[in-house]
Amino acid sequence: AAYVLNRDDSLYCASAWNDNGMSQLVKELDSVRRTDVFPGLGWMLPRRVWEEIEGDHTWPLAFWDEAMREPQIRKGRSCLIPEVNRAYTFGSHGNSQAGGNWWRRFLEPIRLAERPIAWTAKAASLSVG
Repeated sequence: AAYVLNRDDSLYCASAWNDNGMSQLVKELDSVRRTDVFPGLGWMLPRRVWEEIEGDHTWPLAFWDEAMREPQIRKGRSCLIPEVNRAYTFGSHGNSQAGGNWWRRFLEPIRLAERPIAWTAKAASLSVG
């Protein structure tokens, strides 16, 4: 993802997380998508984007995940996300929803990739859907 992220100005981040990565919705381990919604977990951004944020003094003191969704930071750009997650939240403890109901309903069904993908070999020809 870093290879594409550093070469495509229409992108501002890449993530290992897909909010819609529930087992019944995903299947292709080596598929990458664009999203207009900042995913908030397991992400990176290129230096050029960090320098914009730092130079504009738009980095917040708190709630950075919400700030990353703001138009003045996003600027119409997208994030890369995997179809099948490369990151996973592993439990209901510490979650903000009482009794872990949110985790059981929305996060437990998230599929985690079962095997690694040789992304470096694919990067130059990566087709992003």
